[in-house]
Amino acid sequence: RASGSSMLDLLSSCCDRMDACESHVRALLPEPGRRQRIMEAATALQSRGCEASQRPLHGLLLGVKDIIAADGFETRCGSMIPPESHQLPPDSAVVQRLREAGMIVAGKTVTTEFAHKDAGPTANPWNTAHTPGGSSSGSAAAVATGEIHVGLGTQTIGSVNRPAA
Repeated sequence: RASGSSMLDLLSSCCDRMDACESHVRALLPEPGRRQRIMEAATALQSRGCEASQRPLHGLLLGVKDIIAADGFETRCGSMIPPESHQLPPDSAVVQRLREAGMIVAGKTVTTEFAHKDAGPTANPWNTAHTPGGSSSGSAAAVATGEIHVGLGTQTIGSVNRPAA
């Protein structure tokens, strides 16, 4: 965080990046009202009186790969299979702990179906004619564009190391 910038300014800047990038990068699953939800979550976080110095991840945006459960978001696993058929806890342990550390979930990031094989719709932010590669491509692309601060990914076959390259 730059000194002097508020959490709301930082998050608004990330939302501006989403508005500018998502139409061609497609790193995040679509969500109507995302900006409003993020800003309301930030206001609620501020109203609890927690300072950034108390929690180092306070007010930063988290992208959650769509095979990881996050309370308040459907987990589709990159599939057309109805999300209610996946038996998952409301919040995975990693998401729960990151929320406790002060992070705000920006949304679900695009993944390949069940984190395996065929590329999803995410484009490489540096050359949109290419894919970032790997099932964690949505998380990697969202971080690369500055839409989120942290993106959760998993390593299956090349899910993290290919987009990171």
